Amino acid sequence: MFVLFLLGSLLALILFPIVTAIGLFQQTLKIPDQDPSDLIIRFLAVYITVYLIALVMEKVRNHIQQRLQVSNQKLEKLNLENKSLIQELRRSLDEITTLQGILPICSRCKKIRNDDGYWEQVDE
Repeated sequence: MFVLFLLGSLLALILFPIVTAIGLFQQTLKIPDQDPSDLIIRFLAVYITVYLIALVMEKVRNHIQQRLQVSNQKLEKLNLENKSLIQELRRSLDEITTLQGILPICSRCKKIRNDDGYWEQVDE
């Protein structure tokens, strides 16, 4: 029964008639203290219980797998967005570094504009 649980509900459903037929028509199985019909009823009850457990576990596994796939797709999308943002930030940083190296200087009076917007002599 445990093997049928591990194999899944579909295979358990396929094997059910085969195992039931073997159990019903096998004459070599003789249990002296029990009625064979009682044994068959207990066997069917256990088989159906294990089948239902396997069915529920398979449904739960499929549901969780679908949720994981959706989460994985969202993470991949966010990863791509993060990579593009990192590239954009690197380009901006390179541009800022380049612009910081440029000094605004007047070609006529040779004064330099400071951060406050005032013009000062180069010597100062």
